[in-house]
Amino acid sequence: PANSSNALSVFRGLLQKGAIRKVDDHTVEFHLDAPNGNFPYMVSSDNYNAIILPANYKGDFETTFDGTGPFKLERYTPKVGASFVRNEDYWGEKALPERTEFIFYTDIQPQILALQGGQVDIISLLPVPSSVGLANDPNIEIVS
Repeated sequence: PANSSNALSVFRGLLQKGAIRKVDDHTVEFHLDAPNGNFPYMVSSDNYNAIILPANYKGDFETTFDGTGPFKLERYTPKVGASFVRNEDYWGEKALPERTEFIFYTDIQPQILALQGGQVDIISLLPVPSSVGLANDPNIEIVS
């Protein structure tokens, strides 16, 4: 992971050495020192410090993402964007779009212009001061 020493320091207060055990090819068992309601987040893919990778993983996580979800990484360009294609080997229901693309922006104004110009379909977070112009646009739906 990107910052494995940070992840280890987080887990050091939760798990004793040897408290993680491989049960089978699809199951990992964790024995916590005490109850912790945040533990599922701490080991989820939403927390980039805690993604479980194979022991033989060679690194370069950002470009060789190894996952089991409904999409597979097609292309990743740092500071530019990433595209994903449907994972036909996914165990669950197939994703409805065959492909999805994320464009990375460093500021909100280019995101708003791309939305208004039809280059993007969604902006995930919109600061209130920046939303004033979009709130009166009949072509834009703001969901809070």
